[in-house]
Parts: sequence; structure tokens; C-alpha cells
Amino acid sequence: MKKVIFSIISAVLLLGVTSCQPEDMTPETSAAPITSVTATVMINGTAVEFTGYPVEGSEYITIEFPWFYPVESDNLLSLGTLTNAKMTAVLANNVVIKEPLLRMDLTQENKITVVDQVKNEHTYIITGKIVKLTDCEILDFSIPALNLAGIVKPAQQTVSVLAVDELPKTLAAVTISPHATISPDPRVEELDYNQELEFTVTAHDGKTKKTYKVNKEIPPKRETGMRIGSEKIIFEKQFVADLDLTTADMTTGLAVSGDYLIINTRAEDAMVLNRFTGEKVSSMALDAIKGSTTNFYMTSDDDGNLLFCNLTPNDGTTFKIWTATGINEAPSLYIEHDASYIDGEGATQGNSHGRKISIQGSLNSNAVITAPFYGPLNTQFLRWVVKDGKLVSAEPETIVVQGLALGWTTNCDICYVDPSETSDYFIHSYSGNSLSWVTGATNTLKAGLNKMSVNYIPNAVDILKFNGGTYLATNQANSFSWGGADFIWLLDVSTTDNYSGGLDADYNGESKPKSNAVLWQSYHTYGPRAIPGAPINANGNSDVCLAPSADGYYMYMYFMFCNGYVVGVQFDCLDM
Repeated sequence: MKKVIFSIISAVLLLGVTSCQPEDMTPETSAAPITSVTATVMINGTAVEFTGYPVEGSEYITIEFPWFYPVESDNLLSLGTLTNAKMTAVLANNVVIKEPLLRMDLTQENKITVVDQVKNEHTYIITGKIVKLTDCEILDFSIPALNLAGIVKPAQQTVSVLAVDELPKTLAAVTISPHATISPDPRVEELDYNQELEFTVTAHDGKTKKTYKVNKEIPPKRETGMRIGSEKIIFEKQFVADLDLTTADMTTGLAVSGDYLIINTRAEDAMVLNRFTGEKVSSMALDAIKGSTTNFYMTSDDDGNLLFCNLTPNDGTTFKIWTATGINEAPSLYIEHDASYIDGEGATQGNSHGRKISIQGSLNSNAVITAPFYGPLNTQFLRWVVKDGKLVSAEPETIVVQGLALGWTTNCDICYVDPSETSDYFIHSYSGNSLSWVTGATNTLKAGLNKMSVNYIPNAVDILKFNGGTYLATNQANSFSWGGADFIWLLDVSTTDNYSGGLDADYNGESKPKSNAVLWQSYHTYGPRAIPGAPINANGNSDVCLAPSADGYYMYMYFMFCNGYVVGVQFDCLDM
């Protein structure tokens, strides 16, 4: 019986042995038992790492060090940097190095033995070398003289110059990989960007190259409105230092006609600038209307017609507006309005007009011209309407604005949104100090931003329809020798949705707009108080002007503070 039991147990044990053979635990070998080797060296007191990798079929692992460090500098890397490198390595699982990795002189060959998972030995030789740079990229491209951007597409090795008009031959600004060269070099050679150009960028090593194609492209427009964040200051000119305008307190108005920005200074011929560069071009002769109270203010319409006005009653009781089609035409009388009235004592007096006039539209087609009454807490303005290129009447309508919390005194500007007498319009003034949106059909207040709490002077408004959006520029000038101000704002007034809150200027020259309608602003940067030794803006003169480019891709805002700066800002509607 015992023999039977033993036989059964033996059979079971034998079955277990034959059916459950142990797994093969021999480790797999790796094709690359060593993944990388890193050298840490000291450069100007800073630890810097450089890594080398094995190459299949070679026993050498070479760690490359750049010719310059940092690579964008001209600091040559010394060969001595390689002589005391702290070494580390990345190994596959279950792989060891027989020799301890501590420090190496990488100017020499350093042999190591690597033992893989199956105990096979591999010999590697680690060394270092300083190599010339191989990067050859165009990193950035633009044409500053024409305010044009270039879009670099690295994968396609192309550059798109975004432009609509025919371009003159010009220099470009280009940034390429450190220590590379470019041929032709657009930084020193004027090139024609109306045709496709090829640029070859050659790396520092003199061998590695890339060729880029450069083409002028007409950029797509946004579906509506300007591109937020597209603002660019295209010029900022000091009246005295840059434009040699030494007459203080008398510069009052800005206008745009064609490629020119025109600046009106009372009793002087108008100054003409290139409106894209700010460079002085010439002057415009004002002849018979030149005088301290005759060419008191100037503005322009959508077609570049210029309008000049006198100041009543300082220049008599007849308010006059002269026009010119451009800078080469002498102004001719367009409007005469009897601004006189009989006071309570039977004496003839004159209403005050002419510190500002505004026009929306064009004298060649349809337009609305406004001229505020000035005086204690006024709420009235004169309005002329132009239909089909002709004045509807030489006699203006007197419009009374209803619902304003406070009227204005000697500073106010009123601008319509559209060239129609039923259009809405905006008022910015002192003492009201609130940018007011008025319903044109009823002349009642539609909406107003919070009243600004400072004693500075808002007195200029301009409005432009641009790529389906409606934009408003306005100001606040400082006439004191203390405090902040000299503020400029650009607002989106396409709808009333964001038209709430305020502009919130304060006495410290800071402004934190709370209205979401504000798109761009400048604070205390371009007034005379920003120029050491400049006279104060005693009359509080300032102006703003909005104008599109001929192709409709750009909107330009021009502004000035008397005795300070005249500035040009470019915005666009590019879809990019």
C-alpha cells in the first residue's frame, strides 16, 4: 500500500516538473546600451551642460561645443573650457560603466567600457570639439520706412510682405541666426519688393544654407473692425526741437489732405508734414486769412478738403469758414454767418464761435458741419448741412442739446457719426467733462461716460467709420504748470454695448479707463510737461484727427498738444 501511494505522489511531482518549466530570465540586450553623455563645464562662473550621442557603427561619442557662448554674442569659447568637464551618462536598464564617470579632459580621447545586460563589453571613446554654428534662419523681417510687416514662415522658408500699394525700392530690417550671413543683404541694399525675391542665409560654418522666397502679399481683412493690439506709433515730433515751430500757445488744429498732415498755427502759414513719417514737407500759404483771430482753427473732410475758421467776436461779429481743396490752393470764403445779437441794454454783441469746428462727410457730396456756441454753461451749436456737394442753406440751424447734466464754457467739440442731420453725434467739453452720446433725431442725451473729476480740458472729438466699425478719438489737455493730463483716447463706438464707465483721469498724470469702449490711450507722454523747459499750454490747445489709408487697410490717428508733440499712430484691420 505504501508503494502505491509513493508511486502516485511521484507521478504528480513528475507531471508538475514537466508542465511548469521555469521562464528564461536572461535579460534582453539593447542596441544602444548608452543613450547619451553630458558634460557640465563652467563658463564665466556659470555651470552649462552640453550633450553628445552615440552614432551607430562608431565607437566615438563626440560632445559639440559652440564657437561662441552665448551663441548670439561675440564671445569665443576657449578650448580650456573643455579640460575639466564633469560627466554624467544615460544608460539602458541593467547597463553599467566599469570606470567611474567623474571628470574628463575633453580635448583628449577618454575611453570607457560599458557592460550590457548579458555581460558583453562595449568600448566607447568620449571626446569634445568646438564647432562653428549651423543655424541659418530668417527670424524676423520688416520694412520700417514703409511701416510694413513681414510674416516669416519657417517651415515653408518664405516671407510675406503685407502690402497693397506699389512699393518703392527700399531697405529692410532683418534678423537672422547668430553669426549667419544673408545674400543679398536687404539691410544695406535697396530692393524691389513688388517682385519675388530670393535670400540665401548661410550659417557661421559657411556650408549650411537655406533659401527663402520673399513675396509681397495683399493681406486679408478682418470681417469687421480694427485688429486689437495693432497700434503702432509711426512718428512723434516735438514742435520746437523737431519741427522748428517756436511760436508758443498758438497751434490749434490738425487736418489731413492726401498724403499730408497739416498743422494750423494762428497768424502763420500752415505747416505741412508727410503724414506717414512726420517729416516736414513744406508750408501752405494762407495769404489774406492769416491772422491771430482769422486762421484760428482748421479741420478737414473725408476727401481732404481743408476748412479754416475765424474766432468771433474777437474778429468781429461775422463768423467765417474758408475752404481749400488741398495744400496748393489759397483758401476761399465758403460760409459767412452773422453772429451778432442785441443785448438787454440795446448794444450789439457777438456770439462766440470758432474755437472748434467739425465736419463729418465731404463737401463734394454730403456733410454736416458743426460750430459750438461758447459761453457760460452752453448747450447750443450751429449746424450746416451739405447735400450733393452744395450747402442746403448758408444760414445754419441752431441746435439745442437736451439732457446734458452740465453744459460747456469755452471748450467744446461736436462731431456727427454720419453725414446726415439725423445721425447721432458726440460732444466732449469743459466743464461738462463727460463724453456724451446724443441721439441726432431728437438732440437728447442717449448715453454718457462718467464725468472726469479733474480740472483739465477736453476739447476735441473726431469720428471715423473703418472696416465696418465706428471709432472715436478724443483728448484732455493740461493748461497748468502742475498735475498730469495730456491724455488721448481711442474708443469703439460701434454700439452702446460697452459705452459705460468712465475715462477716469486724475491729477497724478495717471489714467485707468473703466469703459470697455476704450481701445487705446496715452497718458502724460506728449504734452509740453513731458518736455523739460517747454512752456505750458496756456490756452489749452489740443486736437485729434482720424483718417484711413487709401486702400482701407489702415486707420491713422493724429493728435497734438500745443507746445508739446504732434504724434501719428497706425492701426490696421488685417486678419493675422
